[in-house]
Amino acid sequence: MRQRIAGEEKSNDADLASRSPRDPILGQTVGGDLATIEIGPTIKNNIHAPMAIPLRLLLVEDVPTDAELICHELRKAKIDFSWQRVETKDDFVTGLSNFTPDAILADYHLPRFSAMEALRILKQLEVDLPFILVTGSQSEEVAVECMREGADDYILKTSLKRLPSALLNTLRKKETELEKERAEAELHRREEQYRLITETTQDLISMLDVRGNFTYLSPSVSSLLGCEARDLIGTNSFALIHPED
Repeated sequence: MRQRIAGEEKSNDADLASRSPRDPILGQTVGGDLATIEIGPTIKNNIHAPMAIPLRLLLVEDVPTDAELICHELRKAKIDFSWQRVETKDDFVTGLSNFTPDAILADYHLPRFSAMEALRILKQLEVDLPFILVTGSQSEEVAVECMREGADDYILKTSLKRLPSALLNTLRKKETELEKERAEAELHRREEQYRLITETTQDLISMLDVRGNFTYLSPSVSSLLGCEARDLIGTNSFALIHPED
């Protein structure tokens, strides 16, 4: 597999060839059955880490000149990035692990690989990365098929000027989705924390509506008041107060 870094234009074939055949993050020899790969946190949560500057772009492309044109268009837009080009399944999986990309730009069909295969691998490994199809095919069916598999956008090689904005928009979209996931996860964590507190405390915890009716009582109500919470829900809390109080 050949790798070039934007601005440096150097090959890392020797480096890739010297890597251990057993992937340190995926957990098994690259090229094995994906169903048995143990995906590690570095890759599985890649989108949950801050975006790197420069961006790391993984290009699934078998034509070097097309890859250069893609990079040229991104440089014109002043996007700071490094990149790696792959054209086989094994190189793609290795790139996910060792290069840890921030986004993937993929041609639809390569001699030994395809964008559809790449999307299915990402789905199988539960890797959520921005994925843009950059292809010479003008078939709407191709675009729809890839979108259904999880691609974020579709760019024709004859319209590469749209690529920089599409890439940045996709990255922003993923970041917005990430923030939403983080907020939901934090809300769920707090709700679970409060649930554990209310279900294990020996004190009575209750919630009332504006009329003073019970809307929630902790399980401790049974030991403190001798009745079940469900029997008091909807009843007025003031009825439990002694008349002299």
